[in-house]
Amino acid sequence: LWRLTIKDLDMIKWQKSVILGVFISVQSVGIFFAPTHMQISILTGLVPFIVISSIIGALIINHLISGELSSSQRQRRPKSKPQLTT
Repeated sequence: LWRLTIKDLDMIKWQKSVILGVFISVQSVGIFFAPTHMQISILTGLVPFIVISSIIGALIINHLISGELSSSQRQRRPKSKPQLTT
């Protein structure tokens, strides 16, 4: 679903990370399968934590992966050999 809808959009990376965090938080829908008397307390106590931690986690993972990718690209670049002049 992520690849089909968001991956190729022209957006800033951190915006995509926030949307990914919201996608991860969709698991909270399962709360509606809990007993009715527990749903309100779970929705007010647990769901905000799940959404916020998912968004922060996506931002951190994106930052770490981006740093690793740029580091590996720097290592792959062929270093120019010094030219001897006579």
